[in-house]
Amino acid sequence: MISTEWRDVTNGETAQGSAQQISVRTPEEILAMPRDKHANFLGDRLLTLTQSLVIAGVGGIGKTRLLLQLLVPFIIGRPWCGIETHARGIRCFLIQTENGIARLQRDLEALKKWAEEDWKLVEENLLIHTLETEDDMLLHLSEPGNARRLEATVKKFNPAIIAFDPLRDFGIGDLNCDADMSATLRELGRIGRVGNPDRALILLHHAITGRIGAAKAFGLERTGFGRGSKVLHSYARGFVNVIPGSEDDNETLILTCGKNSNGKEFPPVAVRLNPDTMIYEVARDFDIESWRQQLISGKTKSGVKPQMLREFLTKGREYDKQQIVTLVRQETGLGKSSAYQLVDRAKAHGVLRYSKLTKIYALA
Repeated sequence: MISTEWRDVTNGETAQGSAQQISVRTPEEILAMPRDKHANFLGDRLLTLTQSLVIAGVGGIGKTRLLLQLLVPFIIGRPWCGIETHARGIRCFLIQTENGIARLQRDLEALKKWAEEDWKLVEENLLIHTLETEDDMLLHLSEPGNARRLEATVKKFNPAIIAFDPLRDFGIGDLNCDADMSATLRELGRIGRVGNPDRALILLHHAITGRIGAAKAFGLERTGFGRGSKVLHSYARGFVNVIPGSEDDNETLILTCGKNSNGKEFPPVAVRLNPDTMIYEVARDFDIESWRQQLISGKTKSGVKPQMLREFLTKGREYDKQQIVTLVRQETGLGKSSAYQLVDRAKAHGVLRYSKLTKIYALA
C-alpha cells in the first residue's frame, strides 16, 4: 500500500500524525485484493456490501411491508418481487418509527406462514426496533443522545444489513435542504456502519405525490422520484421507486429501478398483495405500459390531496404562501394555479394554520 504521508509544498516538510489518513492503493494492489463472491445481496448488485439502497414511495403505500418482505427473503434465500436475493442466513436489523406492535404482528404472522420451515432462520437473524416507550419514537439525529443510543444498539447486535424506516424520522434539519440532507446521510452512514464498514444500508423514503409524481418513476425522470434534496440520489448506489397500480387502492404496486450504479437495472415489475397470504406476488397479468401511458396522458385524477402537504412540509416550520406553492409544484408537478388552489384547500381543511397578522402558514 502506498504511503499516504504528504509534504507541505510551502516548506517541503513532511506532515504526519496530525489527522487520520485515507487509504490509497495502486491499480495492481486493487486488482490483487480478495474478491467476495457473496458481496452481492440483491439482483445484479442493486445492494452490495458497503453500499446503500433507497426504496421510495408515497406515504401509506406499503413500503414497510415491502421492506419486511425483502428482509425475510434475504435471510431465507427467496426472491423478492421477482428479483433474486443472495444473502441467505445473514443478520438483518430494521429500525423503524411508524408501525406499532399490532401492525408488526399482522405482517410477521403472514411472513411466518409464508416462510414455513425456514422461519427458524428468520427468528435467529431478524431484529426489529419496536415502539414501546416515547423514546422509541424520537430518533432524530439532531439530538446527540439519539445518535449515541442508535450507535450502541448497532454495536450490540452487529447486523450485516441495517434498514432505517423512514429517513424523515432520522433527519437533521430540513431534508429539502442539501446541507441538512448531507449531514443526515453522513451521520446515518457513520452510525449504520459502526463496528463494520462493510455493512449494507437500506433507507425508506417518501416520494413525490400525485399522478405526475408517479409518472416520474419511469423513463428519463426515474432518477428524480424521491422527495426533497437530490443529494440522496447521489448518495445511494441503488434506488427502487414504488408507485400504485391504481388510483383507488394500493393492492397492486409497480416497482421501477431509479438507479443501479453497480449493475444492470431491473425492468419494471408489478406486484399484487395476495389477500389470503398478505404477501406481494408478481402480477404477470398487469399491463405496466398501459398504466404508464395513462399517467403520462393525464387520463387519471391528479391524486394530490391537501393532507399530502404533511409529507413535504416540516412540522413547526413557518412558510409564506409562495414557498408552499413552490414546494407543491416541485413535489407533485402541479401547475401554478392548481398549487395555489391546493394551499387554499389545505387551509380550509385544517391542514394548514394561517396568521392574518404575519401572513404566515404552518402545519396544523
